[in-house]
Amino acid sequence: MKFFSIQKSFQFLTGVPFAIFVLLVLALASSIGSVIEQEETLSFYQQNYPIFRPIFGILTWKVIVQFGLDHVYRTGWFFALLGFLVVSLISCTLTRQLPIFSNSKESFFRKKKILSSSYLFRFEFRLCIISKKPF
Repeated sequence: MKFFSIQKSFQFLTGVPFAIFVLLVLALASSIGSVIEQEETLSFYQQNYPIFRPIFGILTWKVIVQFGLDHVYRTGWFFALLGFLVVSLISCTLTRQLPIFSNSKESFFRKKKILSSSYLFRFEFRLCIISKKPF
């Protein structure tokens, strides 16, 4: 039962929907970092984001400082999101593309057989049809 849950969580973390979700959260965090002024002093945030008049009902200077929204791009949670995105995309690529590659190499990279005369005739016939000129 425990192995089944580990396998399910691995499938979830290597899936494309999880990578898209992380990418959307990163886009949201980046847009917040673009809207809120970065690297300002504490007095700047206290003047522009007061406690008695919160923006959007929740955004005060305490929230900004507590969650690191005054320096979004250097916070641990932003780097963790970037790490999740990298790991998710790499694992998604490996779990999806390696089986496809191993199946395709059997058909694309095997040794070429000696061409038979019937194959050459069919090839010549196709060239005649495409070019509409007899050889």
